[in-house]
Amino acid sequence: MMIMNNKKAQVQMTETIAILFIFFILVGLGISFYAKYRVVALDDQREELLQARAVRTTLKALFLPEILCSRGSAEPEENCVDVLKAKNFQKVLGEYSNDYYFEMFSYANISLFGIYPLSEKIVIYENPKLDHENTEKTYFIVTLRDETAGVSGVPAYGYGYMIVEVYS
Repeated sequence: MMIMNNKKAQVQMTETIAILFIFFILVGLGISFYAKYRVVALDDQREELLQARAVRTTLKALFLPEILCSRGSAEPEENCVDVLKAKNFQKVLGEYSNDYYFEMFSYANISLFGIYPLSEKIVIYENPKLDHENTEKTYFIVTLRDETAGVSGVPAYGYGYMIVEVYS
């Protein structure tokens, strides 16, 4: 009778060990799936934050008073960039790029491309991040006003687009 109880106890002990082994395998699989889910969720969150920063930077660039068209009053024209101001903006940028404009744009490239009547590229701000992981480009169509190409004091208008490339 003692041998029978001993064997029965051994079988129960083996069953308990097998159940614990399966339990820990399931717990390990659950932890690995959760870790993979968190990595994917963090990547999605990083991408959303980069897109939000790209939109904020684009809005700051579009409404930058240094390049906006003005009608002679305090009210600027909507979605308009003064080409003469944009070309001369590089001089201002050289003096203050490390402080004021870096806080505003951080690591980004902002370029203005003319489509009609002249095709030209004007770099407004350029500060690329050398070891970037990802970039987000935002495009926006603008009106280009050129005081030097106008006739009889009336400025010439054209079309172009602004590209804002933000680095993470």
